Amino acid sequence: MTVAEPHSCRDMDAAVSDEGVALVYRPRYREYGIRICESALGMVRQCRVGPVDEAIRMMEILDCPWCGDALPGSVRDQWRDLIFNKYEVKSLWSETETFDQVPAKMLDETWWREVEIGFTNTDSNLTFDQVSDEIVNSCRSTPKGLEKPLGRSPHHCEAMMASLEDCRELTQYRPWTREYGIRIIDMNRSVHLQYNHRIKPIRYCPWCGDALPQSLRLEWEARVRDLGLDPDVPCTPYPEGLPDDLISDTWWREAGNKIAAPLP
Repeated sequence: MTVAEPHSCRDMDAAVSDEGVALVYRPRYREYGIRICESALGMVRQCRVGPVDEAIRMMEILDCPWCGDALPGSVRDQWRDLIFNKYEVKSLWSETETFDQVPAKMLDETWWREVEIGFTNTDSNLTFDQVSDEIVNSCRSTPKGLEKPLGRSPHHCEAMMASLEDCRELTQYRPWTREYGIRIIDMNRSVHLQYNHRIKPIRYCPWCGDALPQSLRLEWEARVRDLGLDPDVPCTPYPEGLPDDLISDTWWREAGNKIAAPLP
């Protein structure tokens, strides 16, 4: 079997290398995921024991959010089998002793390259209905930095809806521009205090691989400017100082096929 290499495309490479984008790649497990912010702490950086990636909570993704290709798949189960059976590790969280019991190659990608583990992603290539228009419910009781806009999501698959509805997961759907994205965050501050929501837009569902509806950002910006307003305003989580129909999906749903980009 030929080893399955980590995924590489321009946007994924840029996101993984940018600490501010709430996307994680774990070389040891060959896993990609979107960060989960514990609401009790509100911090993305946490007190860590052992290797740094163990303390980062994330929801694993199966497909590249920018090119739609299936990711190679996690090797976490194989790693656990090795450390428990071959190296006889008793617990994953016995302070640093856990990682002192295994060779250094088990703490990065060296081990799965040596074993030549192939493609393990078996849940990609699924297609989901995109016509449900379910309303995404934000966690309204959470601090402002973790709120999400309310909107009728044109794309619907179980994993996407679960991620958008959970305020701890740093995904977002913006109904006014019909954009899905991953939060961009300041790693040195509590997310609770980051009221200005910035996102890195995505083009494909990270869980089912379907193409997401085309962004309407350019058309939205043009309409805002036509009113003599500035579209480049902070989102907290809605754009500030704009008419109600331009901070929701009202404008493009009412416009129908008259807008530049097609509806889903």
